[in-house]
Amino acid sequence: MAPPTAFVDLATAQRTVNDSFVNIIGIVVDIQHPTVTKTGQTMFTFKLLDETLSNSLYGSQGLTVRFFRESTQNLPQIRDRGDIVLLRDIKMSSFNQQPMALSNYGTRTLVFPGASIPEPTWQIAYNDKKRIECLGVPLDVSSVRLEEQSYVIQLKHDMQSCLANLGPPRTAPTGPAAMRQQQNAPAYPTLARKRPGADLPTTAPKKLKQTSFGPKFKTVHDLQHRDFADILGQVVKKFATPYGSCELYVTDYTQNNQMFYYAPPEEKNDLVRDGDEYGYNGGPAKKTWPGPYGWLVLKVNVKNPHAAYVNREVNEGDFVLLQNVKMKMKAEGVAKLEGDMWPDDLDDQRVKVRKIKTMDLPELIAIRERKERYWRARNAKIGASEQQEGKKKSTRAEKKKRKKALEAEKSAAASDQDGKQNGDTASDVQDGRSKRKTKPDLNPHVRCGHEEVPISSIKDIIDRDDKRHHNVMPDGCSYILPFVNAKLRARVRVLAFSPTQLEDFALPEQNHSYDGDQSDENSGYMDIESSSRYEWSFSLLLEDASKPKGAAENNDQLWVTLGHQEAQYLFGNAVNDPADLREDRTLLARLREKMFTLWGNLAEKAENDAISNRPFECCLMEYGVELDDDDPEKAESPFGFRRMYRMFGVTIL
Repeated sequence: MAPPTAFVDLATAQRTVNDSFVNIIGIVVDIQHPTVTKTGQTMFTFKLLDETLSNSLYGSQGLTVRFFRESTQNLPQIRDRGDIVLLRDIKMSSFNQQPMALSNYGTRTLVFPGASIPEPTWQIAYNDKKRIECLGVPLDVSSVRLEEQSYVIQLKHDMQSCLANLGPPRTAPTGPAAMRQQQNAPAYPTLARKRPGADLPTTAPKKLKQTSFGPKFKTVHDLQHRDFADILGQVVKKFATPYGSCELYVTDYTQNNQMFYYAPPEEKNDLVRDGDEYGYNGGPAKKTWPGPYGWLVLKVNVKNPHAAYVNREVNEGDFVLLQNVKMKMKAEGVAKLEGDMWPDDLDDQRVKVRKIKTMDLPELIAIRERKERYWRARNAKIGASEQQEGKKKSTRAEKKKRKKALEAEKSAAASDQDGKQNGDTASDVQDGRSKRKTKPDLNPHVRCGHEEVPISSIKDIIDRDDKRHHNVMPDGCSYILPFVNAKLRARVRVLAFSPTQLEDFALPEQNHSYDGDQSDENSGYMDIESSSRYEWSFSLLLEDASKPKGAAENNDQLWVTLGHQEAQYLFGNAVNDPADLREDRTLLARLREKMFTLWGNLAEKAENDAISNRPFECCLMEYGVELDDDDPEKAESPFGFRRMYRMFGVTIL
């Protein structure tokens, strides 16, 4: 249906050049609470949609309309989504290259409450003197034409399917009505909100620590298309994208089936995930998704200035509060829900991403409890699956073993017969059998990846003769490299560890100061200057397991370091994130149990006791660390680097 005379549809208004004045009619699909600007004016923002704009590639979310008034009484009296707004002489403009309609002193407004608009079948009753209920200045209300009224009735009918996709209607007042209700709210607690055992205050109440992130706070489970929400979650992954923006993947361990499904490794399918190196654009996944799996992870497209802060300060594993995230359905193939973070309309330099440092917030405690339940159930499922798979492998292994034994007997009989024919003695045959290689007695509770890499001895890895580090240039000149960026594999056992106290295996993370805007109402939750985060850091002395215990020389022993990422991989999901081990005795006990699996009685043995542990295979990374100028070792190193080794790719089951 064409708009009334002197009106244009919203798609046409969106294409109109800036500073032009138009008359438009649209249905309300989004409302933001009024706010007070720095100049003291009240700003009210809402979005309008009609059939032409809903079918448009750009603008299907609605045309943004913004009103500035001295008082809330003069704002459009919009009650909820589904109301229809008629605007005369609204000025078209743009913000961040997005079209926007701005009010001016001459803008006239009428609001038709959605509940009062009849169905088209009753339109004949409104073709005479009967009028639809509308809110506005009396002169404007009385000047509504039948043509405009008919368009309002038909517009509501045409947009019903669109409104159905917006989710359930709000039960609380919205728009200016909500702001007036908040302004008129009592300043003191009522009896209904009294805590058990507390008396009603007789003076101004003491300001208590806030335990809620405000009315816009939502869990991932409650997010819907076109919502504007504050979200608290833990960072799973982040990726910097061109032009300074970034993609942030967060979870609060609540499920939303509208989001992308992250398939667990045991599900054999061809699904690919969102995210550059994880195959977002349809290519094969290059890395294993760390979890959680299912519909638990929300992708948020973060623009500057928020992206600059995220790229600089936020790490995987951090808990963050994302404010005013706009939700949308990305209709590419299978529609999925994701979020956008754009610059603030009032202050385009204001950062709306906050790292949460206070761990005792109720919302944060709830996330950590859900996380623990998820991984406990996940590990139990994996354990049951591995046990079942182990039974199958055991049956196959027994059959294979019997087959090999039968072949060995046949081969031995043939060898004995050949030996007798050639004059060989039985002892010669027996010696040949004893030289057959046997599988080493490895620790079955330690698993190492990269099995395609051959095993190297510790002596060859250390390379004291620099055979592996000797480099010859095309012109014949040769020199010794201080280190080679190489990844190797070895069979080792643990001889010692550093620090000598397990309580020192977790150290406080290096803090970063933040000089951005901290005037946010939720800034009380964050402690930017001081950090309570810890990270793993320790070293192990490894011995070549091919040598008998105690018979190895220095050339067969090597100190290796484990940073935070390597240690997290070593412990798997069975050990919580690092903390102050002198305070968290439960975590310390779990760490001690894990390391016992790796190094046996090493931590408990007396001075003269023998070490009792089993060898295991591990991956080793050789790298270099630049020496300080005042380090005496630098004078002996022509390149000024110290050769170092890091253990990685190992998991204690």
